[in-house]
Amino acid sequence: MAAAWVIWLGIVIQILPKIKDLMKEAEKLFDDIPDSGEQKKQYVMAMVKIIAEALTNVTGPEWDVIWLKVDKAISAFIDIFCPFLFPNDEGVE
Repeated sequence: MAAAWVIWLGIVIQILPKIKDLMKEAEKLFDDIPDSGEQKKQYVMAMVKIIAEALTNVTGPEWDVIWLKVDKAISAFIDIFCPFLFPNDEGVE
């Protein structure tokens, strides 16, 4: 089996192009809820986890390690990208 870093990096590379769409979807879903930035991010991360799980057949403790890396990378990307996508709104925090 490939090294764990190859797996999580591959997952992140495949998911990154979809993050903008997921963030916009979350913005629409939670638009009427004030101060919903954290809920938006949780929604996006839940969708990312579903996608990531579908991209690999790794399970158990090895998956947990991979998911931690994917989670950190995507979460950081969201935090960086959000102010550009939603400049006049709190967006996804």
